[in-house]
Amino acid sequence: MRLFFACFPPAPIRNAIGAFQKELQNAVADPGVRWTRHEQFHFTVRFLGEIAEPVVPRLVEAATRVCTEQPTFSAALGSLELLPNSRTPHTLVLGLRIGLVEMATLARALDKAFRGLDLGIAPENRPFRAHLTLARMKNPRAAEAVLPLLQRSWQRLDQIPSFMVESCTLVRSELRPDGPIYTPLAECLLQHSAEKL
Repeated sequence: MRLFFACFPPAPIRNAIGAFQKELQNAVADPGVRWTRHEQFHFTVRFLGEIAEPVVPRLVEAATRVCTEQPTFSAALGSLELLPNSRTPHTLVLGLRIGLVEMATLARALDKAFRGLDLGIAPENRPFRAHLTLARMKNPRAAEAVLPLLQRSWQRLDQIPSFMVESCTLVRSELRPDGPIYTPLAECLLQHSAEKL
């Protein structure tokens, strides 16, 4: 199974992001751009890759333990960006202006816990970069229509309210020609949410 852990914004925030995405779609009329479906908006905290199904319970147990030690935190969307850069872009993303440190701390804690399980999961060597994917671009020239929007997008994003991150979800990703299918497998509550149970 192809798995990753992610933080999903609450539905009202995903809807607000969807409205912002629609504005971008109107400005970037390019068939080479594949837009992320609203229900799939998320911040990947730790990508795991192909994992054998018998291993999943141990992953969930470790992630649950990590999450109960990490407090819930507030997050707010930041800038609109092109990854890996504006010269050779293939992904249009939203960053965070609030909650980046906390999400990075959660990512490091999960990585450390998974390394301790000795399950053959490669340690994450790249610096953590919180981002929510809005679109993937098959044709780098599609980014030419996006570039003018990058500088002024912050004004629009500033209107989307902050939100609380209260859990981290284990997700199965099935790659399809028309886009991935995501199936949540387990939700691990962060500290304050877990204390409410």
